[in-house]
Amino acid sequence: KMAIHDGRMLGEFLRAALQGEPLVVDGDGSQTRSTCYVDDLIAGLLAMMDAGEKVRDDVINLGNPDEHTVLDFAQTAIKAARSNSTIEHKEARPDDVARRKPDINKAQKLLRWEPKVSLEDGLSRTIAWMKVKLAAQQRGE
Repeated sequence: KMAIHDGRMLGEFLRAALQGEPLVVDGDGSQTRSTCYVDDLIAGLLAMMDAGEKVRDDVINLGNPDEHTVLDFAQTAIKAARSNSTIEHKEARPDDVARRKPDINKAQKLLRWEPKVSLEDGLSRTIAWMKVKLAAQQRGE
């Protein structure tokens, strides 16, 4: 139930691709990101709660270590949405993080948790949801 225009990279890329708009990439797009589908995140949170005292006062990263460049994400979003959108580059942000990849070793070891939803499956599910939301917006709902 995220907002369509929430400013998050992948959501913005998919929305733009579905609407035939250009996807805007900061800099050359070589900075990396990883995404975690909400079902996997919830499963990780539940595993943490179930672990109780075993993980009390411990810091455990939940996420997906499947790392891609921002440019790869833009290209994948266009392909997944079957869009003719283009990619436009704008000046790199000086505060942009070059690499984002969670270390989930503790989650794997202590919780026996790791993400299960592939990028392709997550994109497919998200695109289906976005199409419904965008159609509702067009109808003024």
